Amino acid sequence: MNLFQAVLLHCFEKIHGERTVYSIFHILKGKKSLQSIQDVHFYQLTKWFSAVPYLNRNDFEKEIKRMCDQQWCYMENGERAFLLPKGKSELEEFWTKNSALPYLDGWPLHSMASVFWKRLNLLIQTVSYLIHEESVFYPAERNDQVQLWVKKWLLSRKVNRTDTGVQLYRELYELLQSEKVEDPRLFVFRLSGYERIGKTAAQTAKQLGIEEPEYWLRFSHWIHFMIHSALHHPKKFPILYEMLLDLKQPVVLTKSAKKTYELFQRGLSVEQIAHGRGLKRNTIEDHLVEIALNVPDFPIDPFIEREELEAFEKVAKTLTSKKLKDIKEILPHLSYFQIRLVLAKYGRIVNQHGT
Repeated sequence: MNLFQAVLLHCFEKIHGERTVYSIFHILKGKKSLQSIQDVHFYQLTKWFSAVPYLNRNDFEKEIKRMCDQQWCYMENGERAFLLPKGKSELEEFWTKNSALPYLDGWPLHSMASVFWKRLNLLIQTVSYLIHEESVFYPAERNDQVQLWVKKWLLSRKVNRTDTGVQLYRELYELLQSEKVEDPRLFVFRLSGYERIGKTAAQTAKQLGIEEPEYWLRFSHWIHFMIHSALHHPKKFPILYEMLLDLKQPVVLTKSAKKTYELFQRGLSVEQIAHGRGLKRNTIEDHLVEIALNVPDFPIDPFIEREELEAFEKVAKTLTSKKLKDIKEILPHLSYFQIRLVLAKYGRIVNQHGT
């Protein structure tokens, strides 16, 4: 069993056939649909969000077939996966012998991680060329915003390029030597520098003898470890910390939900927000569910009576499913929006008593 197979089995075990295997595919790729956002929270899969951003659907399906052939799991109706005893046993054994990627924190860090890596890759390349007194080169990152950030950051520095390069080297060396998080080559092989072109993810995976999905899991883990270290030790990693300053988000929301949240905080009702934004009520309700999932102090009292919430809490103790349809049958007087909102806010109630 490899790491990617273990992650898939772990995720399938979490959803327990209540969602299709493609819900896991979308979570691993980092699809920002409300359904995926709900799934990562309801089924406690936030860690794995966008952990394999370039996952190919064919590769995903082939991996599931391999696991079925190994009798680790079986498919029901071609869409829902269930673990078999052999799969559960070997999965448990795998995690006792291998790291569960402790620094991986997909949902909170996915947007930050992508930009951080691009900035770091281009900064290393740029400083390398400047130290060799070369200012013309083909940039490793073509994104205009990334290039602009690196240019502005370098212009703002009051130390010379060599000192900048030395400090950046020291910070990276410290991280690479600090603890055995992952094989450093996962990261180092990707870097571009003076007269050096970094390898692609596929090339690096091949050279390390692992498949690409596993490479991305381990690379994501490494990048998240760097972010975690820089944010918790800014004096130790000042350059890396500065690269993250404008990327830190107190609350992780999609852009549209963030706008709805701003209007809600100004006291507007659902109807007023929908009318003002030219959106359907259902869309605004979707935003409110997303907000409840990600904002700890978001109040749901305006949308559900205290008595109804208490009734839900009592029923939650008997639930073995987080399917909306199953809950609706038990609590028919609640709307689907109210059920989703309560699950978003107090999903741990079901997590404790359900699957």
